[in-house]
Amino acid sequence: MGILLLLTLFLPTLPISFYSSNECPVVISNSRLRVSIDTKSGHFSVYDVFGEVLWKTDDARPFIEIIRQGYSGDLIRSTTLSFDNPCLQFVYTESSEDGRTKSVTLTTGGSSEALAGGNLKLYYILNIEEPQLTLKVEVSTEGGPKLLNIQTGLTIEADEEGYLVIPNRMGAILPSRGPNLRASYDLYHNSGLGMAFYGAVKKGSAYLVTLDNLYHEVEVRRAGNKTSISTIFQGRSISSTITFIPNGTYVDIAKQYKKVAIERGLYNPACRLTEKHIPPWPS
Repeated sequence: MGILLLLTLFLPTLPISFYSSNECPVVISNSRLRVSIDTKSGHFSVYDVFGEVLWKTDDARPFIEIIRQGYSGDLIRSTTLSFDNPCLQFVYTESSEDGRTKSVTLTTGGSSEALAGGNLKLYYILNIEEPQLTLKVEVSTEGGPKLLNIQTGLTIEADEEGYLVIPNRMGAILPSRGPNLRASYDLYHNSGLGMAFYGAVKKGSAYLVTLDNLYHEVEVRRAGNKTSISTIFQGRSISSTITFIPNGTYVDIAKQYKKVAIERGLYNPACRLTEKHIPPWPS
């Protein structure tokens, strides 16, 4: 009853019309972001209020894939998870203990064969003051999958003329236009990602995704007119944080990650770059 009352109080005050693939999306917002969550599939969209840009996950592919190792060593991807009773199987919390977040929790109904008899909780945690959304996943069984592929990144369509930012070797920029492709990058691997982040830019907005531990792999897909990026997590409790940057470019993404690196003790001031070392993005 309390959940339904909260939804009655908060949902009508949101004027933006959001993407959703079922009849009961849940919306959480602050002054910078409005997040709409499809409680059946886990897909979500984010409206950057300052940049006036809508970002979406790719609903043409599963939001979560369970990955297992096959007999030949190949990775086997199972079907996506669904959340039973989509209008009811979530917990809405207006604020956390420190009063700085709003969250929605989705839980798979009952035990799941795909999760080896366990279930999965998916948390969407929105910072009340900052343009940050954290996705957190918990798998409740020791025998559950070790790898989950989750759409932590948001999609760019070809006509939006955007690009992905990937810290592969010296850094890579992947345009949203181009032939179909599928590529993966291990974190902190010689031929993979040198830093624990990736990002994306399109007209009016950019975002940075920061990863919480070393056991990640980033997968990029460009198919049809969409370019999407996801994270393959290892472990039973994992999270990533998306920070949105209005009117940002790949330079702003780098600056934002520098703040994260300083907070985590990863920044070495003896090896310092300034803006004059970074070439401007072609107009």
